[in-house]
Amino acid sequence: MKIHIGNRIALAIFTAATPLLGCASLSQIGYVPEVAVVTANYTDKYVYYSLADGDDRPLNIGGSAHPFANGGTGGTDCCRAMPNAGQKITVRWQEGTKDINADKTPLLHKTVTVRGSSPPSGDRFNYMIVRFFSGQQVEVEILSEPNGPRATRDPRLDKIFYGQRVMRQIGD
Repeated sequence: MKIHIGNRIALAIFTAATPLLGCASLSQIGYVPEVAVVTANYTDKYVYYSLADGDDRPLNIGGSAHPFANGGTGGTDCCRAMPNAGQKITVRWQEGTKDINADKTPLLHKTVTVRGSSPPSGDRFNYMIVRFFSGQQVEVEILSEPNGPRATRDPRLDKIFYGQRVMRQIGD
């Protein structure tokens, strides 16, 4: 039976997170409020993922991303409290075809340190980018851009978000 992994992950996140609703756990020290989570996929496979904090508590967020050849991006989830730069985050994902068979596809996971720097205070727009690379590599980075008419794009924001097919390597 084929099950779309997005539904399976969403159900797992909701079930695991229900007891946490209303807790102050996401407002703890080391989190950035109001973060938009975006996905950059530099692989040739579809990716379906969910995020948890360094202690493996679900962050109630996940999604999917197209292969690099098909744009390499997924949707945006805004706005959540997310771990800040220097904090740990766990990424769970499956990769495969668009109609992935979730029961037969291995669930991968890695706990990584969030890259970037703590966003400065003020009128800013904060991003968390979850990047997938070939060889089952993943990285997470937080960055911040000023809001307003004179705002400039952060050069760390991946060019594929602007429709440019520029391949990136882990650590770039």
